[in-house]
Amino acid sequence: LRAMLRGDLDTIVGKALKKQPQQRYPTVPAFADDLRRYLAHLPVLARPDSLAYRARKYLRRHRLGVAASAAVAAALIAGVAGVLWQASVARHQAHRAEVEAATAKATADFMLGIFERNSVNSPDPAKARSTTAEQLLASAAQNIRESFKDQPEVRLQLLENMQRLYSEMSLPEQSIELLQEGLKTEREIHGSAPNAEVAGALIALGSDYGGLGRYAEAEPPLSEGVAMLDALGEHARELRAGALLWLGEIAYHTRPAYDDTAQRRYAEALQIVERNHLSDHLRVILINALAKAANYRG
Repeated sequence: LRAMLRGDLDTIVGKALKKQPQQRYPTVPAFADDLRRYLAHLPVLARPDSLAYRARKYLRRHRLGVAASAAVAAALIAGVAGVLWQASVARHQAHRAEVEAATAKATADFMLGIFERNSVNSPDPAKARSTTAEQLLASAAQNIRESFKDQPEVRLQLLENMQRLYSEMSLPEQSIELLQEGLKTEREIHGSAPNAEVAGALIALGSDYGGLGRYAEAEPPLSEGVAMLDALGEHARELRAGALLWLGEIAYHTRPAYDDTAQRRYAEALQIVERNHLSDHLRVILINALAKAANYRG
């Protein structure tokens, strides 16, 4: 009852019961009029007037209309937001297409330029004929650094292409050097916030270090890459499982037999692969790794 009487009705009764006659309603019709105003959800005369008070009363009287207007406004806002979002996506896709087209052309021009500079039509054809593939790639890598300083996306694509060539030619030191430059370029493009592309570059670099047995250099980028994927909520990616496999290998080769770190990392990676139905090849590798670690620990 107290809750029902609180507010305007309480104020009206309070005014009617004032000790001083001049503070009460002057007449019974005035008292009745304020009660009618209360029942009609209009501002009552017994209460001090204010804009907020009048607004509340207006909303109370026109609940359906206000609700309908709010729904229409919300729909309009949602519609405008949707259009703006679609426009943003379209702009992003158009920019991405432009970057990819520019990258493809720059890659073609770049590779053609390498061979043209080292063809028999060059100023020194004898030197051109004696140029080895490794020298050709070294010249190309240097050209990337100098020619695409202001085009990080193009530079990144060319660095990735060159790194794959070095890897195919079994030139690991040069491959790692380009992976380092690729990571630096990814950070330049995406900034300091966690990013899947940067995480991938970190894991690729750590994996190459691991493949060379340089475990002390491999662990920091691998761990940072896994932490970045975790920060992004990407716990189920094959990339993360591959990084954990390498972290397990590092533990296997650097820690004593009583340490179970390698087994735990292999097991976590295997769980990711099996739970998300990822690569069967990686699954077999991880099962063998677990067996190897268990055997090492007796």
